[in-house]
Amino acid sequence: MFKAVSASALRGIVVLGLALGLAACGHGTKSERLAQAVRAAMASGPSESAFDNLDEEFDQLAHECDRVLTIPSCQSPEFVEVKKWALNEMSGMLLAGAERGEAWAIRRLFSLGQGDVVTPALRQKAAVLILEAAKQDDASAAALLQAGRMYTNGVLTQQDFTLARASLEKAWQKGAVSAAGDLAALADVNQDSATAYLWAVRCVKPCSAGRTLEAYLEPLTPEEVTRIQKVARDHSVLTISYR
Repeated sequence: MFKAVSASALRGIVVLGLALGLAACGHGTKSERLAQAVRAAMASGPSESAFDNLDEEFDQLAHECDRVLTIPSCQSPEFVEVKKWALNEMSGMLLAGAERGEAWAIRRLFSLGQGDVVTPALRQKAAVLILEAAKQDDASAAALLQAGRMYTNGVLTQQDFTLARASLEKAWQKGAVSAAGDLAALADVNQDSATAYLWAVRCVKPCSAGRTLEAYLEPLTPEEVTRIQKVARDHSVLTISYR
């Protein structure tokens, strides 16, 4: 990954030189604007704010070019190259964030609406990094949550409910409240009504369990419901073993 980023940076320096030369002649304004945004992102290093600033400038220029397709600077080879440089830099920032298990990068990699930046190939690379990050002792809640969901659904990795549950439980213990909804659904798949209710009780905003809390009550006795509600406050209890 670091070699690819270095190569991208080297190419960027060449592109920037071209853009600066064009700007001096009164041309290439859009190329220079985007090149400056890339330089600023590189100077600050991979972070949510650096990514958002570069992404905002990229989208703004794309919008300007879409409005007037005949703008010469939008069609210039220099602008095309600087756009590639910007996309490479944004992709590199997302991968760096994924490798560290940072929530901002994972959220952007696996949500809709990321336009030209997040390609299927980039998402696959990120998945490998996140799954590896989730194996570490100091894994972040975000990495564990995403790994658990990938294991649950068999997306970008092989489906494995055992690994899914382990990852999601750790994610919840580290503060990922929404993992409770995933664990409730997983317990449902395993036909473990008591554990499903345990996690449904713990599923509070922004968590969503997929169905109402009352729907989890049907197979349980009043005594079981009372007991589960009590133990739900104990974060060391991850399953109800008596059923």
